[in-house]
Formats: sequence, structure tokens, C-alpha cells
Amino acid sequence: MLQNQKPQKKTVHTQKTSTEPSLKVTRQKADSDTVKQVPEVLHGNKSVAACRTEDLRHSIDLSTLLLILVACGGFLGNMVHVATSFISYIGAGQFKKSWLLWYFVKPFTASGLAIALYFALRAGLLNSSSGAASINIYGTMIAAILTGLFTDNATLKLKEIFETIFKAKDNRPDKLTS
Repeated sequence: MLQNQKPQKKTVHTQKTSTEPSLKVTRQKADSDTVKQVPEVLHGNKSVAACRTEDLRHSIDLSTLLLILVACGGFLGNMVHVATSFISYIGAGQFKKSWLLWYFVKPFTASGLAIALYFALRAGLLNSSSGAASINIYGTMIAAILTGLFTDNATLKLKEIFETIFKAKDNRPDKLTS
């Protein structure tokens, strides 16, 4: 008897859950104060159009991205210098714990110096009327990395330049001497 019975078909009713996208057309105000129809795909409580708008609000401008990359390039270049210096002193047996803070702080100062160089290049040497899109990213990054790699030399040279350019003559009779 059991062999002659046909298997029964079960009807399964599925309900639409909140995770399934549904399409609806809404009216959304554009930036130019014109009204247009924008299709939205709803995902739970947020629409894809709302997600895209949030993504645009949280996107990074190209100029800001270049500034971040320059800081990272200066940091990276100085990490190469710090690692080489650290290994040299350890290998020679001349490492002193008093220099440990220098190894941690130096990459951050190199980032600051790379950013300062970037600003100097953008202000004077590069065409200021052109936007960030026209800047050669590879040239900018190599300048930042080399600035980080040779931070000590760059700092000494900048000090020499500023002392030459901004040398003040102090002829006061009662001046303090250092």
C-alpha cells in the first residue's frame, strides 16, 4: 500500500521579508531645485539612493587624498631611514635606549615636513590655477618619500635657507645674548 501512494506536493507560501529589495519610484528634489523621478530600491529602512547620498557625503576630495598620501609617503620614507639606522646601531652594538623615543617620533615629523614641502610646491612651483587632477601623483609621492628618507638633511638645509633669507640685524645696545 505504501508503495502505490504518490508523494503529496506541499505548497509553501513565502512572505516578503524586509531584507528583500522592493522597487518604488519617488520624487526627489535635485540640487538645481528641479523635481525629477528617481527609482529607489529599498533595503530595510534605507533606500539605495539614500545610501548613495551618504556615500557622497563621506567621500574624500582629491586634494585631501593627495595630502593624506603625501603624509603617508613622508612617513614611509622615514620608516626606511629609521629601520636602516636602527639595524646599523644594533649591528654595531652601539644602540642606546635613550634614542628609542627618536625612533618613534621621527616618522611623524617626517610626515609634517613632507606636507610642508607639498604646500610649498603647490604654492609656488606648481601651477596654482590647475586643480588636483592635473598633479602628477608619482612625482608628488616620490618627493614625499625622499623628504621622509632624508628628513635630517632637508631640515638642516631648510634651517640654512631660512637663516640666510631671514637674517635679522639686531643692533640694540641692551640685547640678550644666548
